[in-house]
Amino acid sequence: MQFARTPALLFTLGLVMMLGLTACGPKLVRGQSPYVNIRVLDATQENLSLRLRVQNINGVSMELTRVRFSIDLGDEPLGQFDGPRQTSIIANGSETLRFELDA
Repeated sequence: MQFARTPALLFTLGLVMMLGLTACGPKLVRGQSPYVNIRVLDATQENLSLRLRVQNINGVSMELTRVRFSIDLGDEPLGQFDGPRQTSIIANGSETLRFELDA
């Protein structure tokens, strides 16, 4: 059996190949919450020093305008923060944020 190479057949094959390659391409992640890791935690009688690594897993930059967290050791609260924090994290990038909290 022999196929004729018509323009319609070549166009259809090209379209199928293009759609197949597009389906295998990378997906752009958007709207996901960042991953947050504690990098440094120093506690004294007076204060709590904390460095957090915030990783943007999205394919677009992320603007942070407010940060809220609390730290507990078992049932004992160690510190909390709820306030403005302006920073921009590039797509698939990370930033380290520093906090000094009263104990």
